[in-house]
Amino acid sequence: GAARTHYQAARKIAQEVGEWSTEAGAIMGLGNVLWLQGEDGAAEEYHTQVLKRAQEVGERSMEALSLMNLGNMSWWQGKYGAARTHYQEARKIAQEVRSRSTEAGALSNLGVVSWSMGKYEAARDYFEQSLAVALELGIPENLWRAMKGLQETHAFLLDRPLAIFFGKQAVNTIQGMRGNLIGIERSIQQSFLRDKRYVYEQLTDLLIEEGRIWEAQQVLAMLKEEEYFDFIRRRSEADPRDQQAVLTQTEQEWHARYQVIQARLVTLGREYQRLTQKQKQAGLSEMDSIQLAKVNQDLRVARQAFSQYLKDLQVAFAQLGGSEAVAFGEKDLKSLTAFQGTLQRISQQVDQTIVLLHFLPMEDQLRLILTTANAALPPIARDSPITRGDLNRLIFAYRELLQNPRLDPRGKGHELYQAIFGPIENDLEELKPKTLLVYLDGVLRYLPLAALYDGERYVAERYGVVMYTTAAKAEIRIPPTPHWRVAGLGVSQGAPGFPPLPAVEAELDGIIQEETNAQDVQGVLPGQSFLNTSFTVDQFQKVLQEDITPYPVIHVASHFHFRPGSDTDSFLVVGGGQRLTLAELQKGFYPMTHVDLLTLSACETGLGSEAHAHGGRAGKEADGREVEGFGVLVQQQGAKAVLATLWKVADRSTGEFMKAFYHLRQTEKLTKAEALRRVQEQFIRGKHPPSPEGPTPIRAPGSEENNSEGTGTFVPPSGAPYAHPYYWAPFILMGNFL
Repeated sequence: GAARTHYQAARKIAQEVGEWSTEAGAIMGLGNVLWLQGEDGAAEEYHTQVLKRAQEVGERSMEALSLMNLGNMSWWQGKYGAARTHYQEARKIAQEVRSRSTEAGALSNLGVVSWSMGKYEAARDYFEQSLAVALELGIPENLWRAMKGLQETHAFLLDRPLAIFFGKQAVNTIQGMRGNLIGIERSIQQSFLRDKRYVYEQLTDLLIEEGRIWEAQQVLAMLKEEEYFDFIRRRSEADPRDQQAVLTQTEQEWHARYQVIQARLVTLGREYQRLTQKQKQAGLSEMDSIQLAKVNQDLRVARQAFSQYLKDLQVAFAQLGGSEAVAFGEKDLKSLTAFQGTLQRISQQVDQTIVLLHFLPMEDQLRLILTTANAALPPIARDSPITRGDLNRLIFAYRELLQNPRLDPRGKGHELYQAIFGPIENDLEELKPKTLLVYLDGVLRYLPLAALYDGERYVAERYGVVMYTTAAKAEIRIPPTPHWRVAGLGVSQGAPGFPPLPAVEAELDGIIQEETNAQDVQGVLPGQSFLNTSFTVDQFQKVLQEDITPYPVIHVASHFHFRPGSDTDSFLVVGGGQRLTLAELQKGFYPMTHVDLLTLSACETGLGSEAHAHGGRAGKEADGREVEGFGVLVQQQGAKAVLATLWKVADRSTGEFMKAFYHLRQTEKLTKAEALRRVQEQFIRGKHPPSPEGPTPIRAPGSEENNSEGTGTFVPPSGAPYAHPYYWAPFILMGNFL
């Protein structure tokens, strides 16, 4: 690969100019690349070559680094004894040459290998020593790794509250590092967090196990907020890189003590490094020598203070018992009470039970958290044994079935239902909610939960499903405008790279009763439509800026192409083939404070056909943040809710669906969530008349009407040509569902 070529070229140049240290660095880089590519033998040869050469020329620092690399390889191969020997030798050399950063790394690695050998107390001691050295250096990378090691060690030793404390310290240290990356190339910022995601997730897992649900949600929300930020790329007061994991009162007290000791160690450590560096380069004056002796003495005292701090910390947290497991910080407690109060008020407002469901995919299981409107009932945590990898594969496979109306998805849909809803099925039966607010993460955001099948019915036949985001908190219980007026903007003509959408004109005509045409009695909502060349960027702005008679509903029927992580490659196609990018949408004046609902009836997500056309790479990297991120963006600009689609349905059924949705909401005064659910139910059961150009599924020889096998041919019931989820499942509601 490119890295291998780069290191080979660097090695050649270094050989030509006689720079052995540069050559050694290139050789070690080659070794690491080969190791990552699975060529262990060749990698070991490179690292051994550097080790021998370093020993020959007396390059002790390089010798220590090569020993660290060999130790890493041995650890990865399960040769823990050899790894420990390499790390111990590296540590000894680092101490001799006063390379404190290498010493901190060696101590941390000794902690890891001790853990792997089942020597957990020894691992704890090594991580504590590594943390002490890292504090003197003030290097965040060493700090969070040592803290992460202490989290894992104390968790295994069943010191859960203390493990959580160190886990929060690790997360908050990483958060501080992220804040310092502001202004750096975005791809670097994204890759920085990508390989540290597990730190957040493992802390979340620990908090959930201890019943500290809302603290767990707050930690995981930092990752979700980062995804929104990745998507909209906006610097604001809510920048997730500035957030910190909330500490309980006890944790705050011990963190304050830690900060005092940390400040002292950092100050002394820097002075020690300055003097020792000066000693190496030019020697020390008499005054400097006296100062170095004093710094050494002060460091010994500070290290003893830190050692005592760690001992006191263990004793204090051990005495907490189970009390700390439910000791939420004041901020979290207020959030819990406030949100349950919000749920209660909304439930009373619409006279139905509403619950909030968090779905948190972990490496080895799916975590589910159910929160009710009853403040006396704590959140309920359940687990599903499905791994993240298996869940992702199942979701991708199910999406393939959902997007082919000739295949029966119910078998696979039932399998997914069991994995996702199975653990909380009894809880839902007891609570009998009408609406589920769902907080989704990862690839789950590409899954229309309404299309899961319980063996007899789809979820849509039981519950209204609304995607909940933190951006919706403030607006979620604001009642919508009683009488809706709609601005319909659409493009039926083709554009470069996008086919025509011939059904758009009929879709807008069926929805909108033109206010400028007294003869128009076909639409269900009064308003105005702007088709093709009438749909310009300027016209879109005018519609949103209308103050005197605003449009509470903005219905957009055009290609909306989402590209994960890119606000310039994510865009809305407007008339004449023009594009309105998300970058322009967020930077320009597009106020949405009057918008109750923004509907996008022809979205294209990052899991669409393009992902599969490129060997699946985009599909594997995509995780739904672009759709949810767009919802967050427009909600931050004032829109109360977004109705989007997870895939395009090139059929008149979309127009029929939207017309029925608006009709139910307008005439029966239903909530948006219930109106959406009712239309889905009508499509499933055949209560909605088909359009003249309805679908014509092909029946396989010998197939039966009630065929419910996972990958058999789907045959819709008589009178329900749109029963397949392909037609009704892609519609997802985000934000205010009233």
